[in-house]
Amino acid sequence: MTDHDSTAEVPASAEDNVYSQGPLRLRGSQVPETTADQSLLDSRGPSDWTHEDPWRVLRIQGEFVEGFDSLAKIGPAVSIFGSARDQGRTAVRDTAEPSPHLGGFQLAHARSGGPAIMAVINRTTDSFYESAATAEEAIAAVEGAVQNGAHIVDIGGVRAGRGREISSAEEIDRVCPVIEAVAHSHPDVLISVDTWRHEVAQAACTAGAGLLNDTWAGVDPELASVAAKNDVGIVCSHTGGLAPRTDAHRNRYGLSAGEVVERTLDGVIGLAEAALDAGVAAEKIIIDPTPDFGKNTYQSLRLLRELETFTDTGFRVLLAISRKDFVGEAIGDVAPGERLNGTIAATALAVAKGAAMIRTHDVRATADAIAVTLAITGDAAPKHTVRGLR
Repeated sequence: MTDHDSTAEVPASAEDNVYSQGPLRLRGSQVPETTADQSLLDSRGPSDWTHEDPWRVLRIQGEFVEGFDSLAKIGPAVSIFGSARDQGRTAVRDTAEPSPHLGGFQLAHARSGGPAIMAVINRTTDSFYESAATAEEAIAAVEGAVQNGAHIVDIGGVRAGRGREISSAEEIDRVCPVIEAVAHSHPDVLISVDTWRHEVAQAACTAGAGLLNDTWAGVDPELASVAAKNDVGIVCSHTGGLAPRTDAHRNRYGLSAGEVVERTLDGVIGLAEAALDAGVAAEKIIIDPTPDFGKNTYQSLRLLRELETFTDTGFRVLLAISRKDFVGEAIGDVAPGERLNGTIAATALAVAKGAAMIRTHDVRATADAIAVTLAITGDAAPKHTVRGLR
């Protein structure tokens, strides 16, 4: 801007160089420069300001700098009153503001346009990518995941693929002490247990779990009853009829993608309806197309390509795609340790297509990918917007 109608007064002290309006304090370099900007600050008395207003004012200033004529032209950006101009999207929340979620993370907080991050915590010794051989290691992994932005921690005691037999009792011994510890140390985090056994699920709920991640597609029909009894969520997945611990790449759909989308949709909806019949609340039912489980790479890729088929059902969609084989094969002959970049690309696509939950081994990278994707789609504001204001 070159023409200034008025200039806000700046304190004479060079040390402070701060402009104040009620609880709002802006440094001299951020002081609004035009009458239009100034009016945003002066239109309300000190008692009218809230802790959210400074961030909104700074964002609006940035929008004026970019050349917007008025707030009406901002589109999906948030106005000073917090409303969304683009009514086609869910109203966005400035991610620089404090979270409104009090009393722990709930499944209702995970949504299309604002996905939750589910951190993988393998309380195992033989998982395909990362394992925690002891409860202490698993608890430390949870701590790191939460610090990096995880909303949900998914604790599993048995690797998905082949390996030595793990009894229900041993699985309980592996996961429940970790769940109890996390429930006490991180009450704001939703705890998920990755199991297909109802005995383990019940013990996990008693220990503090709030979500049952059934990665083996309802092979134990009592699992849904456990979810209903304990008023917790359940993930309905699709494995193409495979039994637990089977080599998950085998499939029943031939070598091409074929009807995999329709068959997968029928599978997860059937399980969701069974969960409803068992008494699980609809808002606590998650569906997971489950790429790689009972599917080849072409089929897994097609599921992501047509993800709207699942998000359009009204159920929240979980995508568990972290470092999976279809990602590695899309790149080449790439081992799990080299699949992060490909996973992030798939994650951004899934978020843009409406996934409500992303299960990941790499929480920080996933959080960054989600932040950028939502800023591009307009579902969330950038977290720090000072470019062009200095």
